[in-house]
Amino acid sequence: MKYSILSPWAGRFRALAKSLPPGLALVSVLVWPAMPASAATRIWLGATALWSNPDNWSPNGVPQNGDFLTFPDDGNPFTVRSMNNDLVNLSLNNITFLGPGYTLDGNVLTLGQGITDNHSGALNRVRCGLQFTIGDGRFNSLGIGQLEVSGTTTLTGNQDLIVTPLVTNLTVSGVIQGNGGLVKRGDGALFLRGSAANTYTGPTRVQGGRLHLAKTSAVRAISADVTIDAAFIGNASLSDDLPGQYPPTVSMLITNGGDWFITNGATVTSLFLDGDVLGSGLLNLECDVVAQGGCQINCSLNVGNQTRTFTVNIANFFAQLGVSGNIVGPLGPNSSGIIKEGPGLLILKNQNTYQGPTLLKDGYLYVQHAGALGSTGAGGETRLQGGILYFDGGTFTCPEKIVAEDPFATILFGGNVTLTGPLTVISDCFLLGGSAGDRLEIGSAIDGPGGLVVRDGIVRMSGSAPNSFGGNVSVSPFHLPVTSVLELAKPDNVVAVPGSISLSGSGTNAGVLRSLQNGGVNEVVLSFGGSWEMNGHVASPSLLRFFGPGVFVNTGGGQIQFGPDALIMNSFGGGPPARIIGNVAFLAPTNELQLSGNSLTHIQGQVTGGATILQKAQSNAGAAGGTLILDGDNQFTGPIIVEAGRLQIGSATALGSTGAGTFVNANASLALDGGIAVGFEPLTLNSTNASALTSLGPITNIWRGNITLQRTASIAVPDSAGVLRFESFFGCCPSFITGPGGLTKSGPGTAVITGTVANNYTGQTTVNEGLLEASRTQGPALSSNVVVSGVNSILRTGRSPSAVQALPTAASMTVQDGALWAMNTANIETLSRLVGDGRLDIG
Repeated sequence: MKYSILSPWAGRFRALAKSLPPGLALVSVLVWPAMPASAATRIWLGATALWSNPDNWSPNGVPQNGDFLTFPDDGNPFTVRSMNNDLVNLSLNNITFLGPGYTLDGNVLTLGQGITDNHSGALNRVRCGLQFTIGDGRFNSLGIGQLEVSGTTTLTGNQDLIVTPLVTNLTVSGVIQGNGGLVKRGDGALFLRGSAANTYTGPTRVQGGRLHLAKTSAVRAISADVTIDAAFIGNASLSDDLPGQYPPTVSMLITNGGDWFITNGATVTSLFLDGDVLGSGLLNLECDVVAQGGCQINCSLNVGNQTRTFTVNIANFFAQLGVSGNIVGPLGPNSSGIIKEGPGLLILKNQNTYQGPTLLKDGYLYVQHAGALGSTGAGGETRLQGGILYFDGGTFTCPEKIVAEDPFATILFGGNVTLTGPLTVISDCFLLGGSAGDRLEIGSAIDGPGGLVVRDGIVRMSGSAPNSFGGNVSVSPFHLPVTSVLELAKPDNVVAVPGSISLSGSGTNAGVLRSLQNGGVNEVVLSFGGSWEMNGHVASPSLLRFFGPGVFVNTGGGQIQFGPDALIMNSFGGGPPARIIGNVAFLAPTNELQLSGNSLTHIQGQVTGGATILQKAQSNAGAAGGTLILDGDNQFTGPIIVEAGRLQIGSATALGSTGAGTFVNANASLALDGGIAVGFEPLTLNSTNASALTSLGPITNIWRGNITLQRTASIAVPDSAGVLRFESFFGCCPSFITGPGGLTKSGPGTAVITGTVANNYTGQTTVNEGLLEASRTQGPALSSNVVVSGVNSILRTGRSPSAVQALPTAASMTVQDGALWAMNTANIETLSRLVGDGRLDIG
């Protein structure tokens, strides 16, 4: 009754009684049928003990059928109070006790209404037999004095015995028999005592106060059809004070917040709860359980030889059944279990030992004890066929096998919970924490064709057995501002997630993958704020895909490795960059980075390995590609090939060791940033990009390696204060520019070709914007066909004092559209042709 909301009629009679004048309030509660015209009211005078003595009554005369008898509180010590009904077949309307200490023996009385007791002082006793034949019988106790009926009460005509102790206790120690029922009302208690069984066959209804079952010799006290209904005056409850009080089986209805206290034991064939079952006894179930509103069962339950269904429905906007007792069942595998139905909550709070399955079909099943889901033997698994399984707070380890069958199977968790039984996912299973600190550890193998969806809190995969489930894993926050974390904590290189892990966030709420082992992953997709914390471990995913802003991998001193057929993909066309913070190894013959248009990917750490690194566009992105940024002290030994997008380097060793070279093809580009000086790195330009080789920022970047021009390549310096130098020196870097292609200078900044070794590329040299300075001491710096075009274009040759000749002999020079060719004073060039409307400054 602690959770129920009472009917709006509850308490009406009590409120009415308080509002009436004294003497009338009780009549408003206990209304008798109208008195027959011939009936008399006789008051006991008690000169002798016999009722047949007319002098014992006022008015004088022997009681007649239909009379009302009153036993007063006359204060006369000589009044005889131990009486004997020596009249045969007497049928009365009502007996009223107003005084204490009366005892009634004798012949059986037939009562049309019943007995009313309203006294204080010593106990009144009715020892003669009573029978009700024409209407409901009533035992009413109105005062503080107690009444005991120890004679046999017989009910006929399917009439009820209504017992109403308003203040104090009333005891029926005699047998109640017949085809009628028993109704308990009033705030006072009714005790059913005696040594003989009650055999009445009508229903038992507790509608107020407490009904105590206290018969000795373990005999039946009530009938098999019981209702506890607290919608009437007073709280309604039933308790067995001694063993053996119930029939072999009972049909029990508890409604409007009634309470059933089981101290010993009972067996039910029907059980409906809108109230509580309390006590420490054992309740044997030969039926399913239906509950509504807020209910609890504190006693132990025996499910018997059949799986029982617990249905929890909503009432008064509330639906909860808490089971604090133990649920037991027969021993042996494939035994009986429990089924959860209905939209409400079933809370299992204690150790349960039933051997059969737990089937969750609807609503919520709360688990608050490690052994709440029963034994873990064969057939004892928990199957999620609907609803939500909630491991509710605390720290405990649950060994139950769980099978997630429903397409929306959901496991909620709070506190620190470890599952050591197998988890089978038929469809995707949702794992939802309540807060950032909630943790669910799955310490056994996960199998089945389904996947996992992690929302909020921490989910850890541990245990020595590899996981083999066929679906993917999604990790993202569900509530703000809670972070969702998936931890991989199996032994090194034991598979934790066979498929793909997708991580995403929202604002400051992240989806995080946290490696606490080496390996364990296959594919990792980071979307919209997702991240991977490797914590110093090594992992070798087959795919690392970025798909959203703010994503990153932090190796934490570990290393992410890419073996054969492993890919890095960036599918998000925007910034900020997707980042790999830490060490990367490319170990396959060829490792691809597939970058979509306008995407940004930044590797902030050392890159090693012997693979050919191939940067290209995603297959669905056409020719467009993204930007890859390298700025670590890289030691990889294979070539890097840029087929699409931009490769942007920010350190002198970003391109690894200098043996294999860098290749820029198709419409790709290479950009230098950060004021770097790239050593003897071979560079092959075979790109049509308007910025095939670019120097970024208002700074000086230097290239000291050989450059092969497979086609005419654009050299861009977009910042007017920026400088790109091509240096060649004996000793460190005797490099040169070669190949069939040409060179086009663009951008307002400066490009400088300087040093010692002569260049021998054969394509046209064009200056379209900015300044190109060219001088090599050992021979030509430029090709034999040079065009300087536009008022913002300048070619300066022979600036070095020792560089007398910048152009090959018989070169062709065109200076047009206001362009300027500025020669150093020591510069001597032999041309085959000089044309154009530009300017020549010979110094």
